[in-house]
Amino acid sequence: FIAPCLPLLKTSRRERVVRWVFRTVLRAIGAKIEVRGRAHLELGGRGALVVNNHISWLDIVAVNAVRPMRAQGKKEIRRWPLIGRLATGAGTVYLDRESLRALPSGVVELTGALRAGSLVNVAPEGTTWCGMASGRFRPAMFQAAINAGVPVVPIALRYRLLDGRDTTAPAFIGDETLLTS
Repeated sequence: FIAPCLPLLKTSRRERVVRWVFRTVLRAIGAKIEVRGRAHLELGGRGALVVNNHISWLDIVAVNAVRPMRAQGKKEIRRWPLIGRLATGAGTVYLDRESLRALPSGVVELTGALRAGSLVNVAPEGTTWCGMASGRFRPAMFQAAINAGVPVVPIALRYRLLDGRDTTAPAFIGDETLLTS
């Protein structure tokens, strides 16, 4: 219900509202967030490619609860009910992962967003992992940061239980649906 009003707000107020929404989602599912090194995400209006390991759909919620930013997502998200509309409204840069021919235009679009001063969150592994292992970072999206002349800001995500042990519970892997997850 808040989403249609966001474009009417000034940037700093919009970011506070978005941060509040994502923190509310985390509270609703009983998750707490611990952040170390938050200052690296404050770049004074300069664009940056923010990269992280990819474990779950919850990653985007956690990242935006700390610092709202655009995201890169697979093109299929655009067609998802409700989420697709919200992601598109939030400025998601879509990528066709099935087409190698579409990769150069995806890099160009991402470069444009970075040059325009956007922070864009990317999971260069290209898919989710259970959290105990990780995949190889694919280099193509890093080219957008080089082309735009912006920094790459790394984020490491971990999901832990209250006793401090790592957990794979939030992992979104295999044939699991978003609703099941």
